[in-house]
Amino acid sequence: MKQLSACATLLLLFACGTPHPKSTTNAFDASEEIIQLLVKDLPMEQLRKKREEALKLGTLLGGKNDWVDAVLVHNGKSKRAKIRLKGYLSDHWNDEREWSLKVKMAGKASVNGMNRFALQRPVTRGFMNEWIFHKFLAYNRLIALRYDFVHVSINGDLLPVYAIEENFHSNLIKRHGKPAGVLFKFNDDLYWRHKPGLASRFYGASITAYQAQKVKNNDVLRAQFKTIIANIEEFRNEKVKTHEIFDCKLMARFFVAVDIMGHHHATALDNIRFYFNPNTGLIEPIGYDNQLISDLSGQGLLGANKMINGHRAIDEWNFTNGYWYQHLFADTVFMKAYIQELKDISRKEHMDEFFSQTDDEYSEKLALIQQSYPEYEFTRKEALYQNQLYIRGELEKLNFDAEQNVVDVVGAYSKLVNKFGKFAVKDTTIQKYKIARALDEGYEDYNLALLDILGCIKGGELIVWLGKENHGLKHRKLTYKAISQRIMGSSLNVNGLPLNGNTKNYTRYIQTLKMLCETDDFEGQVAKVTWFDKYYQAIDSTDRSEIDQNRAFLLKYLSPYKALKASFKGTNSPAEAIVLVAQNIHKLAIEIKSLAINGQVIPLEKPQLLRGNIEGEPLTPVRFQVKVGAALIPILARVVNESQFELKQFEMNYSIYGTDRIITEPILQHN
Repeated sequence: MKQLSACATLLLLFACGTPHPKSTTNAFDASEEIIQLLVKDLPMEQLRKKREEALKLGTLLGGKNDWVDAVLVHNGKSKRAKIRLKGYLSDHWNDEREWSLKVKMAGKASVNGMNRFALQRPVTRGFMNEWIFHKFLAYNRLIALRYDFVHVSINGDLLPVYAIEENFHSNLIKRHGKPAGVLFKFNDDLYWRHKPGLASRFYGASITAYQAQKVKNNDVLRAQFKTIIANIEEFRNEKVKTHEIFDCKLMARFFVAVDIMGHHHATALDNIRFYFNPNTGLIEPIGYDNQLISDLSGQGLLGANKMINGHRAIDEWNFTNGYWYQHLFADTVFMKAYIQELKDISRKEHMDEFFSQTDDEYSEKLALIQQSYPEYEFTRKEALYQNQLYIRGELEKLNFDAEQNVVDVVGAYSKLVNKFGKFAVKDTTIQKYKIARALDEGYEDYNLALLDILGCIKGGELIVWLGKENHGLKHRKLTYKAISQRIMGSSLNVNGLPLNGNTKNYTRYIQTLKMLCETDDFEGQVAKVTWFDKYYQAIDSTDRSEIDQNRAFLLKYLSPYKALKASFKGTNSPAEAIVLVAQNIHKLAIEIKSLAINGQVIPLEKPQLLRGNIEGEPLTPVRFQVKVGAALIPILARVVNESQFELKQFEMNYSIYGTDRIITEPILQHN
């Protein structure tokens, strides 16, 4: 095995005093690229202590003294730098020697044009998977990080081949030929400090600019950042649509590129990064940390299972908002762009050309990895083609021209079905309805209509199958038939709708719904919520009578769970509860209508739910929105038993409109 050069060794002695024990773990050609990090004893000890802290906590949390001084030697030149540990999760620092590091070069110094970058074991990003991901983004004319493989040594200790990953700096934007603009992310530190985290990290996360000091000191960049914050807040509060603040074509293309990978890690709020393009005034995506190439059929398309046109009735209890991009797909303009990109990028010729352009470089990188990991082989190429095939199959299910239109809110029809079974639906009771086009095998002319029935306190939803005859809507006999689990442009994740049987059973369900609508808010109906497996079986059964009617349960579809709604006596007043059942996992939720903060009772704009797990899910912060301003109020809640929650005092974060400031106050109690 080859040693470092004598010159480098002398530099080690000069920079570090006593060098650390050296062990060579892999051979490399002297002509190959190597990054040498020289760290003195005291800074090295700081890194070790930080790692020990992370091992105890189970996650790496940021601190004031994380960055330490180092000397970086590259291509025979020594450059000043600062380094720190990186990675929230232990795969970045659980090894005794091979730690993931962030590197920040001093001044205008750079390594291969990168002023800031990460060094980490290839396994943390799936070896070649991440390289393919970034190359695919670049091939599709999206902002892509430089991602490569390089030899690394720390104080003379030659490590196995590392991945080098470009970080977020103005150099990245210049390289893509774009005008200077703010790079930013959603800061979810609160999630990692109070894991398992915020029920809705999209609402709870603040916005953080990269190179913050530069942004602060530059009038143009500072104005851009204020615009970003104002636009995101408007978007979070559903006052603007996706296409008004995001570049829909580029965002859609990015989401499809992630779909092609079959793994959606890069779209998570704590992974995706953004660039504000001052020429367009729109936000563009930057891919980061996708890791895997998987079978897309397992997760399904990102654009499946979405409500559009901003209507979130099925999601009124806020359980599916953990995926921030639900908001993106609520805009028809974005959904159209997404479907068009699906059609373009899923072509086999598109993937063929990509590999044709990258094959030589791919072979070179694979050979470099195999110097340290000789048994590693990249085996996911065929998966990319299979994911394209899956997408083409999903597109074929759409009962409309992908180029022309997507699901949209349908204008008023003068005549609707007014009778179903023994239950009459009066025209005057139909508040609004939405057509979600889908292809039911053998029934291509069928549409799915969601009707909001007035009179139910919580706005019950009646789901019926309607066919098209002479451009009108007619009643059709209802029979159970399995349809696609994910319907493009719809919130439905079908397989067990409230309609899950013949006409007789459906009529029984509607009669139950009518009974509950006439009940005075269910008060006093249930004193205790207790669940057994038989109730889970009853939910999927076509015989609704198996559900105990005395408990006054209202079955309502809530993707991806089925929800049973009841109420029970609290310590001071009745409280409503939702029991969500999915795959035999029992969850409870308590509705909160107001909060008492520093002695002042603040009513919530909408009743919100705390939720937990009967099996003992850890404390979960939940975000509330009050009537006065936009208050982000995390509350920690844990299920004590079948009908009782334990609340823990936490803090309330007021997001100050137009700034990135957060004001914190304690929460004293809840109502």
